[in-house]
Amino acid sequence: MLDTKFWQKYFLQYDALNNLIPYQELLAGIRDALGDDARGNLLDLGSGTGNVCMFLGDSFDEKHGIDSSQVGIDIHNTKEQGVMLCHADITEPLPYEDEYFNVVVSNNVLYTIDPAKRDQLLKQVYRILKPGGKFVVSNLTIGFKPGKIYLDHIKKSLKRKGLFRTVHELLVLLKPTVLILYYNYLIRKEDKSGQYGFFTPGEQEALLRDAGFTIVHPEQDHYYAKGAALITGLK
Repeated sequence: MLDTKFWQKYFLQYDALNNLIPYQELLAGIRDALGDDARGNLLDLGSGTGNVCMFLGDSFDEKHGIDSSQVGIDIHNTKEQGVMLCHADITEPLPYEDEYFNVVVSNNVLYTIDPAKRDQLLKQVYRILKPGGKFVVSNLTIGFKPGKIYLDHIKKSLKRKGLFRTVHELLVLLKPTVLILYYNYLIRKEDKSGQYGFFTPGEQEALLRDAGFTIVHPEQDHYYAKGAALITGLK
């Protein structure tokens, strides 16, 4: 089982992903799924180092993040001001009032949660959302391969930036990028041992429906070099 020390190391390198085009496209997918509903109170469930919060901008009245990693929260605090961050175990009842949030987002978090605890977590998300509130969630899927993210980035970067700039950026970012991809490899390896649960097609939709959500944007699996699926539910 990957322990607290692993996740500390992971988050210290995690922001290297911001430089990879497939990761940028995944964040853009979350923003696009919110559309004009990006307002009111936002909760980033499993906020990590704050990349989703920052990417979604300042259109919200309040921005909240909750994560079990103090390292991730500390990094987020250095990057963005005015976000209300909470260090807590999200498998426990969420420390928020009923119907407080207009939007809850969660990026590549639920797969790290014990499958037996996911139903209860989704019911907690439903509880804290206002009527008509949106839940946008993405997760790694069966067949996820970290190396594909790197190769997809190179392919797209060559088209957008050309050979010289692509090679220069890869050399500058080589160490942190390799480390984060290595950590993702360990996560994938751990999944094979049954400690984590990458999602099968339709599994996220079933979880959302069981929690009471209406699916407004069906599952899309073309994100993160086809290694993650994104779905949106409405309360």
